[in-house]
Amino acid sequence: MDRFESDLCTYLNAHANGDLRDPEKITERWATDKSIGHISLLLATLAAGAHYSDIEYPQRFELSTDFGKFFIPGAYWSR
Repeated sequence: MDRFESDLCTYLNAHANGDLRDPEKITERWATDKSIGHISLLLATLAAGAHYSDIEYPQRFELSTDFGKFFIPGAYWSR
């Protein structure tokens, strides 16, 4: 569990620093099956949390859809 948490913190820091916004800057580290699995688990958890939260439906729908779009190839880059 500690390794998973560490990997997620590394991903979140890279995301916050803008390292994942430019496809030219994305390193091999983020293209491994393990990294993709960790990122997908994080986004699925966030989407489920948004979907089952007590905020109004339009906001829930938008948040959960946005988290799903982050993992669809090309969807994030087109923003």
